[in-house]
Amino acid sequence: MDRAWLGMLERAAARGEAPAAPTHHRVATTPIMLLRAEYAMRGIPSVPDEVLVEIVDEVFLPLVRGLG
Repeated sequence: MDRAWLGMLERAAARGEAPAAPTHHRVATTPIMLLRAEYAMRGIPSVPDEVLVEIVDEVFLPLVRGLG
């Protein structure tokens, strides 16, 4: 899983959407951890699209951009 997220960040960096600096594996896996928490807390098999957008736009992208 870490490799997949790190690859996604490399592609985002190539597009100029994230810093080119290497990203710590904990940063790269933050979205998955937040999703797991949503599943566990809500007890449902899927989360609303709005939650996914919040995780990416309000947490993950500001986090990786702040590291650059």
